[in-house]
Amino acid sequence: GYRTFLRLRPPVVICDLTFQGSGLAGLALVRRMRAAEPATRILVFSMHNDPVIVSRALEAGALGYVLKDHASNELFQAFEHVRMGEVYLDRRLATE
Repeated sequence: GYRTFLRLRPPVVICDLTFQGSGLAGLALVRRMRAAEPATRILVFSMHNDPVIVSRALEAGALGYVLKDHASNELFQAFEHVRMGEVYLDRRLATE
């Protein structure tokens, strides 16, 4: 969780957006990680393809967004882009 992030300060994080209570707990986590370590590059890995959620994740500080039902090579490609500081959006987000 967040304590592990603070201890390790990884350069790249893959974050799942999970519903908790009345909202997406992952969005708050993305904001907290970016506030604590602005240089950290965050890739969201989610089952949610709602454009509003994608937009909120990017506004919170994520650099990339990949849908969970995609093949592992898509995740690897997204990770590489985000690791290099580039924005990466799952190709299916634009077509749905």
